[in-house]
Amino acid sequence: MHQRGFTLIELVIVIIVLGVLSATALPKFLNLSDDAEIAVVEGTAGALQSAVNLAHSKWIIMGSPTDITSNDDVQLYGAGAEGTIDFNAAGWPAQNYPDPDSTSINTDNVADCASLWNTILNTGSNKLAKDGTSDEFTAVYGSDNQPAEKEGVCQYQRTNNRSLYIRYDSNNGSVTTHK
Repeated sequence: MHQRGFTLIELVIVIIVLGVLSATALPKFLNLSDDAEIAVVEGTAGALQSAVNLAHSKWIIMGSPTDITSNDDVQLYGAGAEGTIDFNAAGWPAQNYPDPDSTSINTDNVADCASLWNTILNTGSNKLAKDGTSDEFTAVYGSDNQPAEKEGVCQYQRTNNRSLYIRYDSNNGSVTTHK
């Protein structure tokens, strides 16, 4: 009776090949959480851009007013104060919390950024507090932005990874992601 099997050298070679394959594949699987974080930021940015565009369309349908009275507390959805948004003279959502000054409506602090986020996205249970914080995103404005931004720009940074953020420019309605 003649038995056949693997030699010790063949088994060692197979183990080495499996080790090399796992060493090259493992980093890809470990990076999935970073990919998921990026996907959350990009998906939320897409929702924000769509909501901004819809709000701008509402402003156009209103006749593109440029006066403060017409652009302050416009009912975007629902019937309560929660569904109201302010528009700047160019028609972009530019929440001015709590009230506009006498010369213009513009986003100029963290509370404005938080109010804009909550209203435009109608985020339900993940609303930003007035100080701009939540479990998912943190609103940042002005000199706290890294890098520093011009007036009217809000950053919505991923709370657990501040290098991932959404940038909303209320001056022109642009939404971009940074990763």
